Amino acid sequence: MKKFYLTNLIFLLVMFNLSSQNLLLEENFDYPVGTQLVGTNGWTQQGTTTTNPITVESGNLSYPSYVSSNIGNYVTINNSGQDAYKAFASQNSGTVYCAFLVNVSDAQTTGDYFFAFEPSPGNTTYTGRLFIQKDASSSNFAFGISKGTETAVYTNFDYSLNTTYLVVVKYEMIAGSQNDVISVFINPTLSSEPLSPTVSTTGGSTGDPSALEAILLRQGALTSAPTLKIDGIRVATTWNEAVKEASHEAEILSFTIPNQISSTINSLDATVDVVMPYGTDLTNLVPTITISAGATISPASGVAQDFTNSVVYTVTAEDGINVKNWTVSVTTESPTYITLVEWTFPNNPDDSIADGGISANLDKIITCTASGGVSYNASGATTMSARATGWDNGADSKYWRVDFTTAGYKDIILSSKQRSSSTGPRDFRIQYMINNDGNWLDVPNSGITCGDNWTSGVVNEMMLPAQCNNKQLVSIRWIMSSNTSVNGGTVASTGASRIDDIIVKGIEIPVFAEIIDNEEITIYPNPTIDILYINSNSSITKVNIITLEGKTISTKIENKSINISNLKSGIYIIDIETPSKSQRLYFVKQ
Repeated sequence: MKKFYLTNLIFLLVMFNLSSQNLLLEENFDYPVGTQLVGTNGWTQQGTTTTNPITVESGNLSYPSYVSSNIGNYVTINNSGQDAYKAFASQNSGTVYCAFLVNVSDAQTTGDYFFAFEPSPGNTTYTGRLFIQKDASSSNFAFGISKGTETAVYTNFDYSLNTTYLVVVKYEMIAGSQNDVISVFINPTLSSEPLSPTVSTTGGSTGDPSALEAILLRQGALTSAPTLKIDGIRVATTWNEAVKEASHEAEILSFTIPNQISSTINSLDATVDVVMPYGTDLTNLVPTITISAGATISPASGVAQDFTNSVVYTVTAEDGINVKNWTVSVTTESPTYITLVEWTFPNNPDDSIADGGISANLDKIITCTASGGVSYNASGATTMSARATGWDNGADSKYWRVDFTTAGYKDIILSSKQRSSSTGPRDFRIQYMINNDGNWLDVPNSGITCGDNWTSGVVNEMMLPAQCNNKQLVSIRWIMSSNTSVNGGTVASTGASRIDDIIVKGIEIPVFAEIIDNEEITIYPNPTIDILYINSNSSITKVNIITLEGKTISTKIENKSINISNLKSGIYIIDIETPSKSQRLYFVKQ
């Protein structure tokens, strides 16, 4: 597999290098409006004329699917003034192509050239001269080409003023003398070189240059030269690189949100489905998006979005034509419930101590206020159960009770199973109390009707009120709500109540690290009871512990550890600084 990836990487690098080598020059005049071309990005004055300098003007030219369309600005070539050249890597064999966009606003019947190749930078033996000549009987014009000073060979007068054309000048260097071929293509297909040019010439007896090393933009004679805009110049050794076709692809290649669980891209349906951890706030998420080369996307990558509902992203391909609307949906994963504490009485006999759960709850017990005492060897719904008698006259006073912590957890759910003998209590309701404050409150819709079976008095994953979330101590009681027995009479002192399979579950509150720089600092254990350790390769210069209410707590660090035993149970923020970085983390004190 590694060999496969390495092979593909080498292939991509080779293709990139080949493409870079094929392209000799690219000029989109992406400079501030008013910039004089001479002295900018390699453009050099040709000759001595400095009047009417070639200047960058606002706007750009375009041609469908041509890769250098609609980029930067353009320059205007007038019928007199300063000339400029720009060099490229010397080419003394093969073929050189120069593609560009041109829009002619005025032409003259005498005709003159505005573009040429130079054998060397600044050399005035221009070759591949491209002419514009106006029709004497109409406003149309023709393109012409010459190798040197000989008479140009022209196209028909088929071209209109104020219209943008894609022009390709091709120079083929052929072994021998006076036999190089220069061809011109007007508005060619982009995907492949046409079999026949619009016009071509060998230059007759004009000699061939030894090399091509620069392009010239020329403002010709006052009475013969055209006035035009030129833009999107590309010089290359292959057709495909000079006349490069803009990509039609409008794909989303990756869509990433920090802490995401998964991201699924479906190109056929133009959808992206992202799954975030349970409890993630979807209203302000910042995605990082990669798209097809040269394409644009709106809304942009890196911009926060509210993903409560689907968001439509519009990707426009490099060609500016193909547009694809992507629907991005972000959801949260189904919650993973953790058993916080349970009494399932698996042994015979058993006891009042919790049979499972998180470490902070393993010492919790079940109690009962019935007067007859509690045993733990009565048959239960699965194995054993807790059993008590003495429930007579117990309405609103006698109950089963458990206590536990929910620190670091939310969305607490409760399950239990109850059974009563025929003279035992029939009716119960569930109440809760927080931090032993003496204020018992009813859990809504928690009435239980027991029978002499394990199916009637079942509570299955009842959601407890939000007040029970993330608390140091939660108390739950199953309190008698009437003195009516299962057989419809009055509860007798010998009537029994049994309870089994008490299970409390919750969802761990996500603890995300806000990484402020590149190197992460970690803390452990988390949750913790007394000591919090800091793992960092650097020395710790400062530590602050902050409550969720924003109160800073005095903190002393020794050997990259902090004693937090005096903190109340709950969630805290810790800001840690080293000489080169800072990081904010969250921890749970049990």
